[in-house]
Amino acid sequence: MDAQFPRVYESPTELVGRTPLLRLGNLFPDATVLGKLEFFSPAGSVKDRTALSIVRAAEADGRLKPGGTIIETTGPEIWEDTGGRVDVLVSTVGTGGTITGAGSYLREKNPDLRIYAVEPAEAPVLSGGQFTPHKIQGIIGGNGFPPVLDTALYDEVVTISSDVAIETSRELMRAEGLFAGVSAGANIAAARIVAGRPEHAGQTIVTFLCDTGERYVSSELFDHARETSE
Repeated sequence: MDAQFPRVYESPTELVGRTPLLRLGNLFPDATVLGKLEFFSPAGSVKDRTALSIVRAAEADGRLKPGGTIIETTGPEIWEDTGGRVDVLVSTVGTGGTITGAGSYLREKNPDLRIYAVEPAEAPVLSGGQFTPHKIQGIIGGNGFPPVLDTALYDEVVTISSDVAIETSRELMRAEGLFAGVSAGANIAAARIVAGRPEHAGQTIVTFLCDTGERYVSSELFDHARETSE
């Protein structure tokens, strides 16, 4: 950041992280569900954080010249922005970095935190089932468990079908005006299931809107819009 202009940044890497939490009040009028808007990062994805950590590691071991990169990890951001009032974390599993990193930090802060991993119903790998192709881009593939994932960390796996994830992402656009991808739909659908459980009544649930919907305009996510325009 520029010392002369404290709100002017010198590199896109300085913009990674510090994404806002937004109360999803239209979708969840009777529960406190907060969506972390990861598509506010420069490249529009939660994976900006992974890319920056790779850059930082390369700088640390001398493969890249340091460029003043700044990063605040996801867990501390959530803890700070909720004032330490987070009871439930809901996250899809791609590389496993988000749920493991944020979950570990938040569980350390709140030992009673409940963590729910989200996977496609068509590919219930975490649940002990078999992988088949699905339409929830960016989350669990056909190569087994991600090496980064701490499988002992989460309390339960919630499975969401591709069709439900797609429709929920569309609902997110209509109800909240948030243009997010299919994995965000899966997270919101899982959060809806969790928020409906009596044990979580009145609790604060945090989930992730992982990336922008712009990259899915040519996908099935927007078939309904194309059909309307024809």
